[in-house]
Amino acid sequence: MKKDKYCSSFLPTVLFIIIVTFTACEEELPPEYLLNIEVNNTEGGITEGEGSYTEGEEVNLKAIPNEGFVFLSWTKEGNEIANDANLTYTMPAQDITLHANFEKAQFHVSLLKNLEDAGDLMGEGEYEMGDEVIISATVNDFFRFLHWKDEENIILSTDSVYTFTMPATNVIITAIFEKPEYWLQLNDIPGGTGVLSGSGYYHEGDLVEINAVPVEFFDFSHWEDETGSIIGTNPLYQFTMPPDSVILTAFFVLQEGYLADIDGNIYPFVTIGPHKWMAENLKTTRFKDETTLETNINNSDWGNYYSPAYAIYPHDMVEGLSSDEETVSAYGLLYNWHAVNDPAGLCPAGWRIPNDDEWTLLINYLIQEYDLTNTFSEENKTGIGNALKSCRQTISPLGGECNTNQHPRWETFYSPGWEPDLNQVGLDMFGFSALPSGYRNPIGFYAEIGESTTFWSSTPSDGVRAWTYGLAYVSKTIYRNERNTTTGLSVRCIRDTE
Repeated sequence: MKKDKYCSSFLPTVLFIIIVTFTACEEELPPEYLLNIEVNNTEGGITEGEGSYTEGEEVNLKAIPNEGFVFLSWTKEGNEIANDANLTYTMPAQDITLHANFEKAQFHVSLLKNLEDAGDLMGEGEYEMGDEVIISATVNDFFRFLHWKDEENIILSTDSVYTFTMPATNVIITAIFEKPEYWLQLNDIPGGTGVLSGSGYYHEGDLVEINAVPVEFFDFSHWEDETGSIIGTNPLYQFTMPPDSVILTAFFVLQEGYLADIDGNIYPFVTIGPHKWMAENLKTTRFKDETTLETNINNSDWGNYYSPAYAIYPHDMVEGLSSDEETVSAYGLLYNWHAVNDPAGLCPAGWRIPNDDEWTLLINYLIQEYDLTNTFSEENKTGIGNALKSCRQTISPLGGECNTNQHPRWETFYSPGWEPDLNQVGLDMFGFSALPSGYRNPIGFYAEIGESTTFWSSTPSDGVRAWTYGLAYVSKTIYRNERNTTTGLSVRCIRDTE
C-alpha cells in the first residue's frame, strides 16, 4: 500500500548560539472500507473474505456450500456479479455488502432393471438431500420381482416398494427380476416303449410342444397328467407352461399280435385254433411277481437243483454266435420244469404254460383243419413239425430269407449227393416259428442247438418227469416225450382266444 509523507522544520536555540535544523517525517494511513457478506440461507453454507479493506485492494472471497447445497452466485444490490464460488474482488472506496447465494442441491435417482420386459419402475427423478424417496416395481405376467440392489451389488430390499432417505449424491438402483423356469418331465409307460421329446426347463406362459414316438412293436395311446387325467390322444401335444413344474406321461400299447414279459422282452404271437401262442421262445429272467430266477448253476449241481432256474446255451459252443446275449436273443432261455411249475408264474400276465392236453389239442387241430400229419407213414402229407418250424435253414429249397447261415436257423442234415426233401424243411405255415434251441441235460451238458427244440408242458408225468413236445431237424413230426424235471428246455406261453 502506498503511503504519502509530510515534514515540518524548527530551529532550537542552543547556549553556544549554534543553530541546528532537525527534520521529522510521519506516514499517513489510507482509509479502510468494510466488506460485509450476507448469506441468503444460513443452512446453505459459509463464506470467507469478510473484513476491512482499502480502496483497490484485491480481496479473495470464497463460498463453501454445506452438504446438500450448491452455490449459485455472488450478488450486489440484487445484481449478479459472479457465479464462481471463488471470487477475486477489487475493493471500492466505500463500504459494501455482497450476498452469497446458496440453494438446496438436486440429486438424481436413476432406476434400472435387469430384464427389459419384466415390469415397470416408478420413482425415478430429482430429489433434495433428506427427501423421502419411494420407488416401486410392478411385475408383468410370467415374471417375478426379486430385489433392489445398488451400484455395489448390495441388496437393498426384497420388497417391490422400497423407501429410503435421499443422500447428497446421485443414486442408481437396479430392480432385479427373474423369469422363473419350471421343469417339464416326460415319462413313458411301459418304460422304454417310446422316444419322448420336449422335456426341459420352460418359463411360465411358454408354448410347449411335446412328442411321443413309439418304439418297434408299440403304438401311442395317450398323454396323462399327474392326476391320471387324459389330456391328449395325439402324440404331438401342445400346452402353455403353468407357473409350476409339470410331469406328463405318455402311454403306449403293444401293437396287435405282440406281448411283453416282466423284463420288457417283446414277443409276437399267433392264433392257432382256440389259443394264442407265443411265436418266440421265452427269455424272461423273472417271474411276473418280479422274483428273480436262479442261474449260473454248474454242471454238477444242475441235475440236483429242484428250485426254479434257467440256463443260457454257451455261445462259445455255437459257431456264428459271439456272446451269450446273442444266444438268448436268437433262441431264448432254457428253463427247468420247477420254473415252469412255480405258482409265481413264468409267463406274462394273462398267459400260461400250455398243459399236455393243450399241446395235444394243437396237434389234433392242425391234423383236422389243415390235413397235416404227425406220422412218417403218410409220406405225401406235410408234417406238423415242419409246419411249425421256422423256415430259416442252412440249406432251404424255399430260398430267399429262408435259406440262411445266420442265427437263428435250423441246420440241414447233409451228405454228398443228398437233395433236401420236405421231411427236413421248415415251412412256418402258421407263424409259430419254432427254432432249434437245443437243451441242457440233467448232468448239465448242452446239446443239439441248431438241430432240435423241446418245449415244456405244465403237466407232470410222474414225480421226476413232465411231458414235453419236441421237433428235430431230421423229422417232420412233433413228438411227445417225458423229460426229467431238471432238464433245461424252451418255453412257449399261450392264452385263450377272446
